[in-house]
Order: sequence, then structure tokens, then C-alpha cells
Amino acid sequence: MLSVSDYRQSGRNILVDDTLYLGWSGSFIEFRTESRTCSMDLLTDPSIPSEIELARIAIYVDNLTEPVRIVTLRTPYVHITVPVSDGFHEKTVRIMRLTEAAFGLSGIRNLQIDEGASVHPTSPKKHHIEFIGDSITCGYGIEALSPATFTTGTENPVSAYAILTADALDADFSLVAWSGIGLISSWVEASVEKPNQLLLMSRLYPYHQLRLSERLKIPAAPHDFASDPADLVVINLGTNDASWTRGISERESLFAASYASFLGQVHASRPKTPILSVLGTMEQSLCATIEHEVHSFQEQHPDVSVHFLQLPLQKPEDGLGADGHPTPATQRKAADHLITCIQELQLWCS
Repeated sequence: MLSVSDYRQSGRNILVDDTLYLGWSGSFIEFRTESRTCSMDLLTDPSIPSEIELARIAIYVDNLTEPVRIVTLRTPYVHITVPVSDGFHEKTVRIMRLTEAAFGLSGIRNLQIDEGASVHPTSPKKHHIEFIGDSITCGYGIEALSPATFTTGTENPVSAYAILTADALDADFSLVAWSGIGLISSWVEASVEKPNQLLLMSRLYPYHQLRLSERLKIPAAPHDFASDPADLVVINLGTNDASWTRGISERESLFAASYASFLGQVHASRPKTPILSVLGTMEQSLCATIEHEVHSFQEQHPDVSVHFLQLPLQKPEDGLGADGHPTPATQRKAADHLITCIQELQLWCS
């Protein structure tokens, strides 16, 4: 049975006894082996969630863009085996969570390869990008077409701008993203006047995995940023806040203060890491506010590399996904803009 020293981890995962729980969207483990097969037990909630909340796991072998298998966890436990190699040539195996942290659990236990086969972790890439975002970053509804409504079966971060950007730049990635989340208010209906502050990103970000820890009934530990370095942080927040600010100047001022505070929070956690703030795919009313706060933060911290990029607004000809969310075509356009920006500004801390 493989141990944590046999594979590389990406994302904020939690090991409980003999089970590794994958945390945020796009969290994965990865290793190389010449084993003919790889087997594992996949675990989810003892009480199975509804169909729209089921966790999905993708398993990749060598081709890290096309999974050999996607498993939807409809039972508390399932044992699976996937073919890997011919017994002679090493292949890369990646096991990734496609579903965002808000939904079903995804644990890995009894990960095994053929007796006598070698195994070792893959090597990290030169650069690592941390993406902080909402449903757009999670790939919410990207595998559906409007007027469909959301299910986890149509959510896939691999097709969304963040992982597309990291792959194009040959960088590692980690996502801290939660659908509907904001900084002064998470998403609210148009008829609601009170901000939704039950869960904001400023509360989630400092912890290794706050909600997952709560669900596993273990203490929530602060994230160890020093042992999880990033060469760039991309923040894509504000779309859900706009559902409450609605162009009202007083509310936008409150959002501005929250955004400035969050920039400070990220900078304090990663004092040497450049920050790139982006917005615009679904909503652009707060772009000017964010750009102003980014420039102000840069003036106050001249030693910090902080920038803003307005992403193109989604267009009808590119279609709409579930609940009006971006399609693969829209996500690709956002990624292309982001890739160009990072390349032109050389936004790396090392």
C-alpha cells in the first residue's frame, strides 16, 4: 500500500488515519510507476448527498488532460482498479478531485500498485500559481448548456481558466475556490437587501481546509503557507459581491474596503509573492473599484508586485453554461488573456 511519501500532493488535502481527503477543486496526488495496474478505495459521505452534490474523481494515466476514468461517488465506498503500464515503462498517475469543496467528500484509501513495482512522487514544476476564486474558477456548470441548472456532474475545473492558464505556462496550480463566495457579500437574490456574510473568502483562506475539517469533525488548522510556496497569486473575486452592491456607491465603498483588507491578508500570508487581481468574465461593475484598490495597495507597498487585469465579458455567441456560467469557449478566452498578462509582466517571484 502506498504511503504519503510515495506521491506528490497538490492542494490543501487532509490525512485522517489511513484516508487522504482531497480538498479544493483540482486537488490531486501524483506519482510515477511501471505497475500494470493501480487500485484504490474511494470514500465519500456515510450519508450520500443528493445527485447534485455528489463528488467526482478523475484518474489520469500519462495524458494529464484526458482522464482514463471519472468516478462519481454514489456510494460511501467503492473499490476501483485502472490499467497503468506494460510492467516495464514508467507512467504518471494523477488522481484529482473535480468537485468543489462545498459538496461530497472524496477520500482515497488502500492505494496499491503491483507487488514489486517501483513508485516515486513526480517532481514539482518550476512555478506554482495559487488561484483564489468563486464558481468561475471551479468550472461551475461548464459541461452543461443554459437553461440547465447546476449539478456537480457538470462542474470541471480542468476546463476552466485557472488550470488552463497553469498548464499553458507549465506551472503547478492550487485552487482556493467556492461557488457563490464574495468578500463583503456572497451571492444574493436581487430582492435581498442584506449582504450575505455567512461565509466569505477572508474566513476560508487562512485555514488549511476549514469546511472539510468541520465535516470530518477534526480541529481546523491554519494553512502552513511557508511549506506551500507560490510564485504568483491570482485573485478572481467580486462577481458575487456585485449581486449585492448593484452599483450603489455606499455598498461599493464597503466592498472596496473589504477588497483592500483581503489584499493585505494575502500579502501577509505570502509577503514575497506577486498578486494579480482579475475580474470581468460574468460581471464588470466592480472592475474600476478593484483596479483602484490594487493601485492604492501598490502605492502603499512599493516593494510588492500587485496588478489588475480586466477579463473579457462572456458573449452570447460563446454560449452559456449552467445557470448562466461560462462555457469552455469563454473560459479559454479568459485563460488566453491571463496567460498573455503573466508572460508580459513576468509575474513570478522566482
